[in-house]
Amino acid sequence: MKLSEPYTTLAKLGLSDAEIQVYLTMNSGSETVRDIMRVTGQKRPTVYYVLNRLTEFGLVSKVEGRRGVSYRIEPPKALEVLAQRQ
Repeated sequence: MKLSEPYTTLAKLGLSDAEIQVYLTMNSGSETVRDIMRVTGQKRPTVYYVLNRLTEFGLVSKVEGRRGVSYRIEPPKALEVLAQRQ
């Protein structure tokens, strides 16, 4: 399997394979746990764990709306902040 540049960059920032997979899935437009599960094939507990970790890193925000909870990827500046902390 050939690793893409975004994958390699995120791995260098210390993200796990599951965290990278969820982050890149969200970057492609998925916002709900159900969407992320469908695209990644990861189980619900894993997706919630990863989303909490990405929230701790400042890469993702939890959004509560009328239709339930969704998650939003933060602007690329958040990656710069994470890189500076490394």
